[in-house]
Amino acid sequence: MPVGSAPGLATRIAVVALLLSAAGAGRAAPAGDQHVTIDLYAFSQGDERGNPLKAEGFEYGAMRVDMKMRMTPAVAFRFNASVARLRNDDPQRVPASIENARMTAASAEILTLDSSIGLDIDPKDSPWHIRPSGYYHHQNDFVSSGGDLAVEREFAGGDTVLGVTYSFRIASPLLRRWSGRNDGRDISVANNLLLGWTQVLSPSWVLALSAQVTRQSGWLGESYNFVALFNDAGAPVKLVDEVLPRKRHRVQVNGRLRYTPRQGLVLGLDASGYLDDWSVAQLAVEPSLEVPLSRTIRWRFWYRLAWQGASRYFDSRPLAETRYRTQDPDLGSFLMHSPGTMLTLPFGEERIWLTRLGLYGFVRNDGIYGLGADLSLGMEW
Repeated sequence: MPVGSAPGLATRIAVVALLLSAAGAGRAAPAGDQHVTIDLYAFSQGDERGNPLKAEGFEYGAMRVDMKMRMTPAVAFRFNASVARLRNDDPQRVPASIENARMTAASAEILTLDSSIGLDIDPKDSPWHIRPSGYYHHQNDFVSSGGDLAVEREFAGGDTVLGVTYSFRIASPLLRRWSGRNDGRDISVANNLLLGWTQVLSPSWVLALSAQVTRQSGWLGESYNFVALFNDAGAPVKLVDEVLPRKRHRVQVNGRLRYTPRQGLVLGLDASGYLDDWSVAQLAVEPSLEVPLSRTIRWRFWYRLAWQGASRYFDSRPLAETRYRTQDPDLGSFLMHSPGTMLTLPFGEERIWLTRLGLYGFVRNDGIYGLGADLSLGMEW
């Protein structure tokens, strides 16, 4: 019986998205109010000693177009679209001791399409800013859509900004199991609420704090994932479906401190904490440094250290089936080191052309690692 070794695409793209967001966080604010940007991404994940029965490696490439155009003095139009290709590692044989499988299925190659469209509403002489947007994601076995609404208000001439963002997502995954069984489509729903506070402490210091809560329901697993059962001698003997609860509640807090002693020189410190009712906990800290290499060229470096505690449903060597079970390394315990660097080269005056080159990666103590790069070409005015 063939076995699909690939864990779900959603988890893998989430890993890439986390690294790309870290790379994007260091980009300077646009000099103008409008922009058009094209980004090219490449990322590869390797797996030396994660789950020995699964291939956790993959290759990922994507192209994204991002634009913001002002329609009126008070309203701007935003559009973002990307296409990506993800290829999982080659198939692998499972140990002969497993009674219900002999070889993993062929590795999956998946194309994804993502798009979002929104408005920036900034009434003249008003402290209020409103950002509605819609989102759509499509691939063969997974379709997702949703919306976001962000509202901000400035106080003290803009030195204080309070904001709230609500996000909604609904998805319809097709459940293709590791055994080749097709369980049809299911549904998953996510609601997220984020509260943010940004405070200018002085001309050199800026502090940002945020807290968010997320509620997920419906199908929350990865349909290709399986769990290996072991005998008393420590040998795997049987594969069964991964089973996870159909509800999940998450809480996350974030802090960001920026110090700019002079133009072009920025020292930063980010920290975050995460906890959910699957007992997954994570703590992370990320110092960063941005320095001017010339009057216009900027170089930025960051290093992220993250620790995660495993879900109560994670068991690397279970002896019997339990109600909920997983061997997904992303729900396990690990320590992750994630450095990155980015070079920004602007040129032009009325229209500022920007070239950005980024390199980033991570190493986890469970044997999973990754390396990626991005190239960004854009114009701001």
